[in-house]
Amino acid sequence: MRKILLLLVVVFSLNQTKGQTKQDALNVLRAKGVTLEQAQELAKANGLLPDTKSTKSNAVKANDVVTDLKVVEVKQDTIIPTKPKPVVQVEKDTLKYFGYDIFVNNPFGQKDYLLGNIDEGYILAPGDELRITVFGDNNLEFVSKIDLNGNISFPNLGVFFAAGNSFATLKKRVKVFLGKFYSGLLSNPSRTFLDVSLTQIRPVKVSVLGNVNTPGPHLVNGMATVLNALYASGGINTSGSLREIKVYRNNKLIKSIDLYDYITQGNIDQDIRLSNNDVLFVGPRLSSVTLTGNVKNKAIYELKSNESLKDLLKYSGGMSASASLDNINISRIKPFEDRDQEMIFNRFLTTINYSKYRDNPKNNFLLTDGDVVSVKEILANQKNTVSISGNVYSPGDFALDTYSDLKTLIVSGANGLKPKTYLEKIDINSEDDKGVLSYQTFKLSSVLNGDVKVTLKENDQVRIYSLEEVEGAKTVSISGFGVTARTVSITENLSLYDLIFQSVSYDALEFQSKVLTSRLDLNRFDSTTGLYSTIQFDFNDITTLKSTFLKAKDQVVLYAKTVTEDLSPTVTIGGQVNNPGEFPLSKKMYLEDLIIKAGGFTNTALRDYVFINRLDRDLGTGKYSQQKVNDLDIEYMLGNKDTPSNPFVLENYDIVNVVAPIRANFQPVVAVQGEVKFPRNVILKTDQITIGSLIESVGGLTNNSNIESSYVERDSLKLYVNFNKNLSDINTNLQDGDVLFVGSKMTPVTTSGAVAMPMAFNWEPGKKAKYYIKASGGKKKVGIEQMYVVHANGKTENISLFKNPKIYPGSNIILIQKDKTQRSEKFRESIDKFTNVFSILTGALTSVLLITRL
Repeated sequence: MRKILLLLVVVFSLNQTKGQTKQDALNVLRAKGVTLEQAQELAKANGLLPDTKSTKSNAVKANDVVTDLKVVEVKQDTIIPTKPKPVVQVEKDTLKYFGYDIFVNNPFGQKDYLLGNIDEGYILAPGDELRITVFGDNNLEFVSKIDLNGNISFPNLGVFFAAGNSFATLKKRVKVFLGKFYSGLLSNPSRTFLDVSLTQIRPVKVSVLGNVNTPGPHLVNGMATVLNALYASGGINTSGSLREIKVYRNNKLIKSIDLYDYITQGNIDQDIRLSNNDVLFVGPRLSSVTLTGNVKNKAIYELKSNESLKDLLKYSGGMSASASLDNINISRIKPFEDRDQEMIFNRFLTTINYSKYRDNPKNNFLLTDGDVVSVKEILANQKNTVSISGNVYSPGDFALDTYSDLKTLIVSGANGLKPKTYLEKIDINSEDDKGVLSYQTFKLSSVLNGDVKVTLKENDQVRIYSLEEVEGAKTVSISGFGVTARTVSITENLSLYDLIFQSVSYDALEFQSKVLTSRLDLNRFDSTTGLYSTIQFDFNDITTLKSTFLKAKDQVVLYAKTVTEDLSPTVTIGGQVNNPGEFPLSKKMYLEDLIIKAGGFTNTALRDYVFINRLDRDLGTGKYSQQKVNDLDIEYMLGNKDTPSNPFVLENYDIVNVVAPIRANFQPVVAVQGEVKFPRNVILKTDQITIGSLIESVGGLTNNSNIESSYVERDSLKLYVNFNKNLSDINTNLQDGDVLFVGSKMTPVTTSGAVAMPMAFNWEPGKKAKYYIKASGGKKKVGIEQMYVVHANGKTENISLFKNPKIYPGSNIILIQKDKTQRSEKFRESIDKFTNVFSILTGALTSVLLITRL
């Protein structure tokens, strides 16, 4: 081992030593019988190479090499692991644990026990209920439960001790007891008869412990057995043992039950009836042995310590017919006590020939926990076989002893040749028992006419070719307009016309109207150049089409008129029609026809004329289209005329636009409120109405009206209007929803803010703002920031030393006092300004004085 590891350092070192190359080291390894892969594995295990895999390999490693059960001891330092790949990779999740599915459909899950008939050996005890019937010369019927003392009481007859008797013994004793009181019951022949039956069986409590789904105490029927109790506990889980269920009674083991007898054979001889306070214990699984491969039931089995491969195969139902007796692999994990820290792997593989052990009872290959048994399949090769494939009616495998020569195989076995068979060649591939391949070829026609006789051998494979395989498929294709592209086999005298007629709806009007009749192409293959050449035909020249016969690989292409024209012309209409959009253009289609196709006018549409944009692209000027206006003829649209008065024939891509006047169906409503005689909502006749006309429509102004304080409200905002003009000259362009509010002389004038007493006053004509300020006690003795008046019509005017605006009803006079902080800051700013100005003046005077002295 040490020498091999030193060599590995050389093999896998990036810097080769002088005089010893990597190949030299490999040669030394090879001389010692070590492959490069084996050396790599040893290097990784000893820390000479990093393991590039995320997990360690499960390659074979063992102290013993087992060959046909003959153990050969091999020294540790000569053990070389084989290729580092797992011997057996069995995903246990894909295999079920054998036997546990008997508890899946649990008939006792709801405690409804199906226990069958009561046998005569049933021992009676307190809690059992009896029905006793006497009939014949005497009559008696009563039901009684055995009391805690074990007695039943007969009416007027006394007490009878029943507990501890078997059911059969009880019936005999009751007959003797009642015979004392009822004549004819014991006489011969009997004239009185007795029937005793159990109407209710006492429950018993048992404890099911260990690896079951619901461990603990369970109440079961007095007739219940071990199986019934296991079902009542929900069954055994996969960690529990099916091979050793222990039953304890009065702290003593009375029975150990193996369920495999029940599962594999239906044998319930070991099942026993339980008594009150019995304890069932299910221990852990004894072992887990995995069985895969060609067996009847692949699963994970539980085996006892003395059970062998024969037992495992018996429990599985045996091997399948395709199983190989010579190749049964057993992957075994070394027991803990046999493992060596110097060993790399602790799993080894054994292959046995089962045919040597199957019929010899002395040979017994014992299995242990963790074993994985894999039964291989026999070889797929079969004897006495020849096969034939290719262009025959019945290809497949045939018996060599029946069809020993080639001609018989073709004619009788394969039922002859199919049409279009290539007769110049037939091939036979052979493989002997040693795997040596050989090849023979013959002329098929010579074989069939008997000139050549070929004797077949084991595993010969005969191949017969079709003309299509050798020469290529002889087909023609057609594609293009009106055709679902297709390729068909060529037939004799198939003309160009025939192919077209078969592939399209030749006489269909739509096809005839859209197909390009001036040209169709026939692309013909030139075998010399390997290229296609195109031959043009006239679609309407039927005579030429019928006389032109197709050849293999011909390609026919049809075209539509779309190569030069638009076969689906459209026009578009938008605007005030019910269904605007794009429509197919028909022949000689008028404007009025398009409007009808679009569902007619909307209610607001202008029906006198429409606008038409016609495509007129000019790249030089950038022009896209020209617009035209054309009058409409409603009488034509109604069907009263054959032709419009001013006919306009539409062309492809025309766009028609039907317009509507602005606010066509719109009648604005304005509310007039305030000091008018009849306040109401007024429907405007025109959008040029004046304020004077609007006021006249509601009866005119009242005596209390004040036009200067009037205003218009729009969207909750006041719209300023200069009412100092003549009302008949005021046009405010009123809109729907506007409110004209005429002011009232009765609306008070108010003062607020920095006045001595904020008040409301009756309006006095001609009075100004300062009049009302004085009437409110004058200004407060604080600095006044601003004074202004807000009139009822929303207009705002400032009040100052030289400005004293006129006041109207509803005006609000507002005085805002200065903030103390602002006053202090302004005072400081004034002082700073004065200081700066004084400094500048002082400097200037000093300069002037100096200049004059100089």
